[in-house]
Amino acid sequence: MKRLIPALTFATVALAASWVGPWPEDELRLAQARQARQVAGLLAELRQIEDQVGQIGAVQVTATVTLAVYHPVPAQTSPTPWVTASGRPSRPGVTCAVSRPLRERLGLRWGDQVVIPGRGVRVVEDLMAARIQHDALDLMEPVGTPAYLEEARVVFLRGE
Repeated sequence: MKRLIPALTFATVALAASWVGPWPEDELRLAQARQARQVAGLLAELRQIEDQVGQIGAVQVTATVTLAVYHPVPAQTSPTPWVTASGRPSRPGVTCAVSRPLRERLGLRWGDQVVIPGRGVRVVEDLMAARIQHDALDLMEPVGTPAYLEEARVVFLRGE
């Protein structure tokens, strides 16, 4: 029995060591690999946006705007939330609404595109309420998407 106890103790220690997880060097390598994948993903997104901009051949205008979220529901839009001010169907994740002062100042038209860093490309298809008198952009998102409010420098692409 005395010979069995050291063997069990060694097996217990070896088994416990395998449950502890990777060594610190392994954790560092894993973290570096995760960051490299994130950077590669961001670079791919940037290349895709650059390709879209190049294909459009549009006039570019930049502006600093207040970004917010809205959902296609009557309480946040109109009694017909499935139709935008442009007459086009609501497209959560694609449609955005511009404030009237911003639309007038930049001469924006329905169908103009907006490149928003970190959020992709949206299409101007809706108009914000007249009470909004500053440069603002509302991004239509699917119902249930958390709200946010932030300032961002965006690029409007106007077709010629």
